[in-house]
Amino acid sequence: AQVSSLQPGSRGHNLIVKVVKTDIVVEKERIDGQKVKIAEATVGDTTGSITLTLRNAQADIVKPGQTIVLRNCKIDMFKGYMRLAVDRWGKLYEAKEQAAFDVNTR
Repeated sequence: AQVSSLQPGSRGHNLIVKVVKTDIVVEKERIDGQKVKIAEATVGDTTGSITLTLRNAQADIVKPGQTIVLRNCKIDMFKGYMRLAVDRWGKLYEAKEQAAFDVNTR
C-alpha cells in the first residue's frame, strides 16, 4: 500500500516508508517500575507522509533517514488526524536496502 491510500480506522496495511524525523513524546516510569516510552516519527513515501506512533522498543529501532518496513499496521485517529501504529499483531523492522525515493511531505 501507499501512504495516500490509507483510510481512517483501517488495518492490515503493509508499507515501506522512509523516516523523516522522530520525537520522543513521553518517557516515564510507571508505579510498578516498568519504563514507558512513546515517540512519534514522521514517515512517508512518494505519495505523502503520516505520523507513526512508536511504543517502547519500537522507538529505539526507528531513526531519521532510515527505511523501515511496516507489516499489518493500522490507522488510529488522534485529535482528528490519522496516526499509523504497529500493535502486537504487526511488525516493524529496518529494510535490508535503503529506499531510493524522496518523501512527499506536502
